[in-house]
Amino acid sequence: MRIIEFLRLLRTVVKIPSLDDEAELRHFLARVLDALAPLAVYTPTKADDLGIAALRTIVMTDEVWAAFYRLLKFAMGSEDLPTLVSATGLAESQLLALRDVLYDSTHAANVAGFGGPVA
Repeated sequence: MRIIEFLRLLRTVVKIPSLDDEAELRHFLARVLDALAPLAVYTPTKADDLGIAALRTIVMTDEVWAAFYRLLKFAMGSEDLPTLVSATGLAESQLLALRDVLYDSTHAANVAGFGGPVA
């Protein structure tokens, strides 16, 4: 089962918070990590262990979370470009290219309906 299909199935069982509710989204991701981390140990690949560790760092570190959340909002259409440039150290053109890649890959995978509209 592909991860997006799994997440869509999960949405029928679990209420995933809105991207606009930062605190609840962060809390939700922390709970997901608590549930998934023990399962990752049983898989034969290290990629899932690394993904869990990276997401745990993002969710549990205030400064990293703030930058990640702004990046999520930007990818979903928020126009907070100056703040992102300052927070990430990336150039405006790099951030816009990243947003385009996220947008294009989301639509190529036909997941625009997951988590709300991508614009």
